[in-house]
Amino acid sequence: MVGMVCASIVASGVMVLLLRLTRTEGAQAIEDAVENKDIMIDGAAKRELKELREQQGFSLNRLKVHRSRTLSLALPATRPFAPSKSSLLEFFPRSSPKVICLIVFGVVMGSLFIMTEKKYARYPLMPLGVFSNPSNVACLVVTFAHGFIFIAAEYYLPLYFQSVKQASPIHSGIYILPLTLCEAFMGIMSGVIIHRTGRYQELIWVGMALCTLGMGLYIYIDASTPLSTILGLEVVEGLGAGMLFEPPLIAMQALAAQDDVATATATLGFIRNLATSMSIVIAGVVIQNSMASRSASLRAAGLSPDLLSEFTGGDAAANVEMIKDIADVGQRNAVKQAFAFSLQRTWILMTAMSAFGLVASFFIVRSHLSKEHTETKTGIKEKKEEGGGS
Repeated sequence: MVGMVCASIVASGVMVLLLRLTRTEGAQAIEDAVENKDIMIDGAAKRELKELREQQGFSLNRLKVHRSRTLSLALPATRPFAPSKSSLLEFFPRSSPKVICLIVFGVVMGSLFIMTEKKYARYPLMPLGVFSNPSNVACLVVTFAHGFIFIAAEYYLPLYFQSVKQASPIHSGIYILPLTLCEAFMGIMSGVIIHRTGRYQELIWVGMALCTLGMGLYIYIDASTPLSTILGLEVVEGLGAGMLFEPPLIAMQALAAQDDVATATATLGFIRNLATSMSIVIAGVVIQNSMASRSASLRAAGLSPDLLSEFTGGDAAANVEMIKDIADVGQRNAVKQAFAFSLQRTWILMTAMSAFGLVASFFIVRSHLSKEHTETKTGIKEKKEEGGGS
């Protein structure tokens, strides 16, 4: 319940920030938010904000950059409001040096991190002993699957509404309210159930099953599916996704050693963030490739070469506003069907990931939840003192 309340507060803050960004003083809002430590940015984000200053004329004199290795929250929020020839959201060919270097160096640095944590780190950031328990690994797999699928539904269902149903951005946001409200409601109820019964396994099983069912039903959404049917399917998936925000964390904390609870919590949060990031990118690639595979049918429908390039290129999802400008009804319907087809392929991927998480959920072991508070002293200083005393 506490987690859902915090999430609601954060969401409200982001909405207020976005509303402020649409005004002329939007750049100043970012500056104030950073100074108040509402958001933390890294060096790359500072460079992007410097570009914003040059375009919008605001000062960075009061900008305080957090030196920790954090991802920028300000950058993705402000970047859509600053037109520029270069964008971090630009898609590069998979064979380009930028993509290859990112993948290679990412794998190398990840491997070095694991090796360092295992062999050389005296005080590891992520003790690998957390992964020695199969139940903990299952919790992380469930968390990854949950993060992978719930963000995809919230991110790409509006794309369906805007492309196929020709809804405005505001209406597309309203149309996913059944999904988000059900997630919030079940997030609260799952906390109440765990508090009163001490059971969490059943919530994880039912949640993953409903997510798998909901994603599987999304596959049958096409260009002619009634809006009421889609809203009903959102309820199924939303109820399942809402059950999975807290129970995997409780399951992992229950089995982790007392000294490793904080590390286990941070690791689970990291896995969830990683899953949401990967989901958006991978699903975007699936949609992009699926739209490209429909080029023959779009050409047969009579689309001009210019329109064909707009709807089969890397920016197809960004060109949904162009659909309503197509005068020919047959061509317009062909484009809508292409988007529906591409999103169906995305739901197939999400269904497979959800099924994988469902299988992993059965490996989570139930542990007794104690009502006694245990105080744990943490910190390097205390450990050194204990070592010196012995």
